[in-house]
Amino acid sequence: MASPELAIAKAALSASLFKADPASLSRQQVDGLFPLVDAAMAQCSRQNVQSCKNWIVAHVASSPARCANLAKYLVALSRSAQTDAAAAARPSLKRKRLHILYLLSDALHHDARSGSRICADAWAPHLVTLMAAAASFDKCPKHKAKLENLISLWEERVFLAADTTSRLRDAVLHNGNIANDARPRTHFRPSMATPPCHGTICLSAHGSPT
Repeated sequence: MASPELAIAKAALSASLFKADPASLSRQQVDGLFPLVDAAMAQCSRQNVQSCKNWIVAHVASSPARCANLAKYLVALSRSAQTDAAAAARPSLKRKRLHILYLLSDALHHDARSGSRICADAWAPHLVTLMAAAASFDKCPKHKAKLENLISLWEERVFLAADTTSRLRDAVLHNGNIANDARPRTHFRPSMATPPCHGTICLSAHGSPT
């Protein structure tokens, strides 16, 4: 059963997709997103990630409001998985949360390669929340190493502002404790070109998807 937070976030995301921003989507199109997200979270295969990423690129990436609402939905989905009756089933909760980050990583790559900062700017604070949720597990060094490698990749490719990258590292270092982080935020300024590896970043850069 969906949590109230997840139901509210899903409704807000759907409402933003129905608006002409830039083009209104049909109910069938909107409903098509959520199975793609669930599939990518459950099994981070190349096909699942690319199918969901392609939907995001086509219908979300050009709109700051849609990007923000998608990120809020993923945060709520990440939290909801913890209380879901099926949370004990495979994949584990920490893998589900990792898979959400891998999905967004692939979309961030497309965003940077196209010269846009819409996704990166809208997702930055929510990425910290998602990273903290993924890092909130004890005695799992391999899992933490995957998170650290992901942050290093984003830093190398300059997907995010330096202060956001620092917050991500702090989230992993402190096992997801990010309360009372009052450091000022800076606007991102790209300083280098993104290497041409579109479509493979999620799987080839992160190793085994599951």
